[in-house]
Amino acid sequence: MKYKITYLFCYVIYLTTGCVNRSNTDNNSSINHTDVVIVINKDKYKIDYQALPYYEPNKFFYYDDYLIRNQYVLKNSDQADTLKIKTNLKLLPLDLFYHYVTYNYHFKPGDTLIFNFYQGYPEVKAKNRKDDFYNLNYSLAYKKRFNQQLSRYSTPLPNSNQNNIKDGGLDIIQKKFDDQNHFIDSLKNKQLLSVDLAGAYKRQNMFNYYLYQYFLPQKLKDNTDKIDLNKLINDEQFYYNDYFHQALIWKYLWQHPNISKIKRNAGISLNYMQAFDAVNHDFTNPKIKAAMLFYCLQMIYEQDSHSNFEKYFNKFKKLETNTYYIEQLNKNNLYSKEKLKKKTILVNFQNEEIEFEDLIKKFKGNLIYVDLWASWCVPCRAAMPASVEMRNLFKDKPVQFLYLSLDKKYTDWQIALKDEKLTEYKNSYLLKDVKNAQLLKALGIVTIPRYLIYNKKGQLINQNAPGPNSNKLRDLLNKSLSE
Repeated sequence: MKYKITYLFCYVIYLTTGCVNRSNTDNNSSINHTDVVIVINKDKYKIDYQALPYYEPNKFFYYDDYLIRNQYVLKNSDQADTLKIKTNLKLLPLDLFYHYVTYNYHFKPGDTLIFNFYQGYPEVKAKNRKDDFYNLNYSLAYKKRFNQQLSRYSTPLPNSNQNNIKDGGLDIIQKKFDDQNHFIDSLKNKQLLSVDLAGAYKRQNMFNYYLYQYFLPQKLKDNTDKIDLNKLINDEQFYYNDYFHQALIWKYLWQHPNISKIKRNAGISLNYMQAFDAVNHDFTNPKIKAAMLFYCLQMIYEQDSHSNFEKYFNKFKKLETNTYYIEQLNKNNLYSKEKLKKKTILVNFQNEEIEFEDLIKKFKGNLIYVDLWASWCVPCRAAMPASVEMRNLFKDKPVQFLYLSLDKKYTDWQIALKDEKLTEYKNSYLLKDVKNAQLLKALGIVTIPRYLIYNKKGQLINQNAPGPNSNKLRDLLNKSLSE
């Protein structure tokens, strides 16, 4: 067994050292920004999301030039959709999360790709060039070749590679590594997979192999060569790949000896202040370091106190002078300005701000039905059609329907607004600085959906009103109108 590992390790070292300069040229050299256009055809395939503990939509995700993760939720259940991505890479890594299975792709600037969907799996064709099936659909081919489950509810075929690692030890890890490399080589030798794409997928396979080795139980790890994690996490040849960033978050941060875990109401989390300091100490690659510090800063905002966020925000500004990250904080409303304290500031789709109390005063003389919701809240979204019906029912009466989103990110809210056809509805707002919003604190609101009713004088008369899909709401509004 050891001789196989030694051989494999030497092979991996050859790839990481002998190919570093070439891989940087292949993947990360700057060229003029060019769009990658993705046409997403209609998809009629559906699964029963009600049987799932939570809902996660089909989506593309990729990383921008500053290693910030972008996602695009597919809206092609009724009609075709189009996504345009600007990139300065010669190969743009992109992932498709489709019915709880992730597919990996590498596209070229100037590409126009057509995505079609057949019985629960995606297939890609290039409109601008003639290309082999495997160059565009390697990830799908690999999953089929090794009998991996293609959708949550399909029947998985027997797969000898799916044995428990602790039973087969390092043999299973090495076999999986070898099998994928042999598959890549066979496609390349048959000229079914280009040299640059074969290199990209081999590097991905190599990185996963490294990680498997590093995080093995100690009794198995004793049989392997030592892996330098610090070298691994700072290796820029793995830029822009989601598996790399997920490894940094879930492998590096969650298993770091100097980062403690904290029990919170929503479950177990990390001490992201310690994580910020660990990243600052461990990372030497400036680009990866900045992206990871920014991730930790966002998590401090979401899970810690305002004062701790301010403390680490000031640290971040001293360490990272690039204004792009600050712009992202402002874009996603993650930076709480002084004026937000002890207030409830709302922002509309045009990014115009208004204080909640001023909005209530503006609607004086009307009943106000407030719907507190968020893009990630399944019951909130399920009640939206009923809310539209209720709005239409009272459209000629002095009743204002006000939608307040608790999304932490402006972009998530924007996507949900489009899905719910609320972009043109003027009474739809996002709460800025949700964690410190006075409205939520004053009413002790910790769960949604939640509905409020204000009378014609602007006084809160019901802080736990029926939802729009309740038969009681219509009678309650009519009664309040007559008072």
